[in-house]
This record gives sequence, C-alpha cells and structure tokens, in this order.
Amino acid sequence: MIHTNNNERVQHIKNCNVKSLNRLLHENFNDEYHWNGNEPKVEVSLSGNNKSEMLVIAVKNKVTADNGIMVKPCNGVKLMEVGYACLADGDISLIVSCLPK
Repeated sequence: MIHTNNNERVQHIKNCNVKSLNRLLHENFNDEYHWNGNEPKVEVSLSGNNKSEMLVIAVKNKVTADNGIMVKPCNGVKLMEVGYACLADGDISLIVSCLPK
C-alpha cells in the first residue's frame, strides 16, 4: 500500500493495531480484558485540544473509533468509555503490549 502522506501512514498503522487488538481479545481473553494493577497509561483527547493522561481499566472486543476502551483519570475514579480515535498515536500498540502473553 502506497501512502501519500504521513497521516495516512499513521492511520494505517493504527487500523492494523486495532485489528490485532480485537483479534487478541477474541482469541485469548473471551472478548475482553480487565487490568488489576499495572494499567497502561494513555493520552486521551476528549474535546478539542484538551488532552489528559488516563489509565486503561479494560478493553473489550470490538474496539472501534468510538468505544471499547474503559479509562479513568490517573488520580480519579470516574470511568468512561472511549474509542481508539480519542487516543494518541502509539497508544493502541501500548495496550496490545500490556496484555498478558
């Protein structure tokens, strides 16, 4: 696949990582995984340029652009569900790497 710009390349990588995450969840974790300590820390964009570091509490198949990832603020308790579109580049591969082998 030929990419005309860096944004297309980044989006292609993100799409491949999301497919890998969903496949891993389905094949190895009965479609979802919950962390109990050592939660991955990701950067979430909720509105505009407002970015916050949050902990991933759980992921469920099927992770989409809008849902499938449960997060909470690093120093908070309020849970929210987000999708991969809200995450910084590289955060999906981080989540994949934090799943048990």
